[in-house]
Amino acid sequence: MKFTERFFEFPIKVYDGESLVRAAKINETIGENDAMEDGDWVRGMAKIAYWDLDKFYYYDNFSTGKTPEEVVEKGFDVISLCHTMYGEFEVLWKREMFEKKLNAFTENYELQMRSSLERAMASSPSSSQNTIENPKEVVKEG
Repeated sequence: MKFTERFFEFPIKVYDGESLVRAAKINETIGENDAMEDGDWVRGMAKIAYWDLDKFYYYDNFSTGKTPEEVVEKGFDVISLCHTMYGEFEVLWKREMFEKKLNAFTENYELQMRSSLERAMASSPSSSQNTIENPKEVVKEG
């Protein structure tokens, strides 16, 4: 397995810092949540390593500019992902797509790890009795 294949990749919004400051000032002046300005953003990608996947939570969300009525009619268009080490991401997939891709990634990763372990065990000197289902502790006399 290549090192980069150990990371779950997903599309996110990457904001321009200056436009976020400008939008925050406009929103502060307006003082109304219904007319919120959004900063300029482009589609980017984020990657989280398999071993860090248990350190986040996510929830449905919707983009600035969408009305609650649109969300009721068409559903949420993004999810927010909060990671304890890497911060918050606005993911450009709906929750169902995110979960489908996440499950496929973890199942594939675990299958590859299991396969690698079985190959390593099969090539060890005492491999005839060692399997994942029947592990045997190898003790060296010393």
